Amino acid sequence: MVLGILSIVIWCLGIPLGIVAIVFAVLARREIDESQGSLGGRGMAIAGLVTGIIGLAVCAIYWIVVVVVAASSGPTYY
Repeated sequence: MVLGILSIVIWCLGIPLGIVAIVFAVLARREIDESQGSLGGRGMAIAGLVTGIIGLAVCAIYWIVVVVVAASSGPTYY
């Protein structure tokens, strides 16, 4: 969950942190499900998954907008 939150807060590392948060959350959920109730924290794993997805999406949209704006501004002649 911490990596997911950091992927939202830290713009320059949003994509790699978001991917790692998603992978860790999926692995944690799988481990929790396989433990048959002896491990807790499923809600925390889901929160990490959601924040990782949000951080990844927000950062990707930000960079897409930056590239589109830069490409559409065209060359400047002085």
